[in-house]
Amino acid sequence: MTHVPLKPSLFCLLAALVLCLGASRASAQVSRTLSTPGPTAQAQKVYNLLTDLENNSRNGGTKQTIMGQHCEAQKEAYAGEYWVKVGDISGRRPGFVEFDFGPGNYRNTYAEAYVDYAVGFARDRFSYGEGIVGFSFHMSYPGAPVKSWPNNFRQSWMDSNWFGRVINWQANTAEYQALLRDLSFAADKLAYLQQQGVPVLYRPFHEMDKKGSASPFWWANQDPAQYKQLWNITHDYTGLAGYNKPRMLAETDKLPVRWGDSRYGTVSELDARPWAIYSIWGDSLVYNLGTTSPNDWNVSSNYKAIKDTYGYYSTYWRVLTGGSNATYNWGALR
Repeated sequence: MTHVPLKPSLFCLLAALVLCLGASRASAQVSRTLSTPGPTAQAQKVYNLLTDLENNSRNGGTKQTIMGQHCEAQKEAYAGEYWVKVGDISGRRPGFVEFDFGPGNYRNTYAEAYVDYAVGFARDRFSYGEGIVGFSFHMSYPGAPVKSWPNNFRQSWMDSNWFGRVINWQANTAEYQALLRDLSFAADKLAYLQQQGVPVLYRPFHEMDKKGSASPFWWANQDPAQYKQLWNITHDYTGLAGYNKPRMLAETDKLPVRWGDSRYGTVSELDARPWAIYSIWGDSLVYNLGTTSPNDWNVSSNYKAIKDTYGYYSTYWRVLTGGSNATYNWGALR
């Protein structure tokens, strides 16, 4: 495709990893080929790790999962607070940390101090050999005069042809131009991380299947062909061909392992399904979503689920953790 001016060749591993649209049968071998021509050595090493984890799990080999934590820098006392908190509780830190380029702070720009802090924290985790990193993007609708959480959602004034105008690169519509301006913010941050030698798992336009009654994002519940076009534009403008990719559970509130006690039975999602990365969303590490009430599954019995997950060893480390006492040699990816 040649419909958009390309930014410098970024080596973000665009989140085909996450979305898995039309994934092939479980026994298929995942290719190590990235869609970006000539990926950097670091990007290829990270992707090789993810494909190895996926292929091993699918095909009866060693099952290992990278434990991840999404950090909401705009809500945290400091960027990466939840990543640190996991270590304070379990003694080990996540091997994957994710931040957000959005949602903005009710101004006309995404340029907020918390984004720069998040970029710096992510840079350091990879540069110090403490794990791999990712970014999502809660992006306001293209052209929104205010960048904010409410403007992530479908607006009442959007007519049935609005989304089509957003992706209409042929006519170079005003809505399409607005989309590129918003994407340029993420692309500039990714370009900086590229210059620092840091590959990024980039995860925009998530939860694309939310229905109208569930307050969908502006990109959600659209015509599938048009949604794919949005992804193609994003791919070309910032770094997904074929969908037989490593699988990541990107936003959940339950740790995947909890050995039986008087409260809950034994559960190990890491044994049941071949996730390459399993990531917890923000403060739902310890709270029920949108509240300050305890997330009982994770925190009861002295944080049993968190400790059981991060301590999962069975003749070898089943979870790949990060930080200074990691269960994987992340420095080899640099």
